[in-house]
Amino acid sequence: MSKAQVDEEAALHAAKQDLTTLASPEYWRKVCPTLHVNDSNFQAARLGRKASTLTSSADCGDVKKRLVEEGFAGMSPKDLRWSVDFPTLAAAVQRLDRCGWPPTFLALYDEAWAMALDAAEVMKEAAGNSMCMDIVGFMVDPSKTSGFSPHRDRQPEDWMPKGVPEDVAGTFKADGVAKYVTLWAALTDASPENSCLHFIPKSCDPGYIAGDTEDGDPLAKCFARKDAYQYIRAMPVSQGGCTFHTHRIIHWGNSGRASYRGPPRIALSFGFSTEDFEPPYFSPKALPFPALS
Repeated sequence: MSKAQVDEEAALHAAKQDLTTLASPEYWRKVCPTLHVNDSNFQAARLGRKASTLTSSADCGDVKKRLVEEGFAGMSPKDLRWSVDFPTLAAAVQRLDRCGWPPTFLALYDEAWAMALDAAEVMKEAAGNSMCMDIVGFMVDPSKTSGFSPHRDRQPEDWMPKGVPEDVAGTFKADGVAKYVTLWAALTDASPENSCLHFIPKSCDPGYIAGDTEDGDPLAKCFARKDAYQYIRAMPVSQGGCTFHTHRIIHWGNSGRASYRGPPRIALSFGFSTEDFEPPYFSPKALPFPALS
């Protein structure tokens, strides 16, 4: 990286900004000049794209079947036709990081919401859920960081304050599809070398539907026998591919190889829910491209 780039990123660093700057689309355009903010031409081009072209109905049907049977699923890049360029997005996340901003700030850009539109096409057919604006970015450099520890995305203490009954079984629809499903898109290759997602299948998890006891360890129940560890499923994903998982599946990102020197693992995830389970974080009227003013 040239000295001019280093100086530019230093001037744009989060630590040097104020509230006026943060509300300025122009500032964010400088941070990631290859992306768009409130760009009417870009937005019109995406909205003019033919609907239902991201993937096939058969692939969506396979995702739905696996979500019901196992609690997670995956799609390879060859089965997806995104409307955005993933290498450009991955480079933008790294630029955000150098400027002191978390990967989730990619959601300030039109490209993230173009991706959300793409993801919504798949999720509408695969799960029937709607986007709830739960968007999270991730970047794992194994020499510095690791993936997140084993967890479920939602527990009763998350949904009960919203008026949803404690019963875990009630957080699934009559057809067995979860009322909350996440699509996790790989902006770079994700493998055990740089951290990929791992899942414990539904059939190996006593607490998936029954719920977890307050004083119990869900993992201990999953691995009551030594051979149960064999059921852990690693899900390496090539750039442009994605995984899907329900709110109840236990999952984590492994710690990559410390000596790994390849690209970091970068991903962007989108949550999709039924409104009676988890209402959208802000009004869907702001879609398809929420404005930064």
